Amino acid sequence: QYSRIPYQLKNGHVMESTSLLTSEEINAAAAITMSIYGTMLIQACYLQIPCIAVPNEAGKKDLFDSTEGLIARFPPCQTGACLEGANAQELVVCFEKVFRDDTVKMKSAQKKHFPNDGQSANRVYEVIKSLKK
Repeated sequence: QYSRIPYQLKNGHVMESTSLLTSEEINAAAAITMSIYGTMLIQACYLQIPCIAVPNEAGKKDLFDSTEGLIARFPPCQTGACLEGANAQELVVCFEKVFRDDTVKMKSAQKKHFPNDGQSANRVYEVIKSLKK
């Protein structure tokens, strides 16, 4: 019922990551990024693009199982850096926020949790080093 809504937008285009473009090329031109869970949303957070996660039960289970129960919710959503809509009503709320440019909290969380300062590798190294102790 709702699957055709993105294609009925008056402006813009729906691009799928399975197209001939790379995910980096798609995100570079995106006004909104939507995905289940994955690198597209992480990239959007680093680029400070409004993003919406559309989790499904299989994805939630995979995330929970693959982290041995440590992560039950997609971290960018948990930190507020990405909106989340698991059903049509929640997606409508997400789209309304983005279209009204009510994304100050999301962009603030993106800046805080996904700093684009060239130091990500150093931060990861420090975390790994601290775990070794």
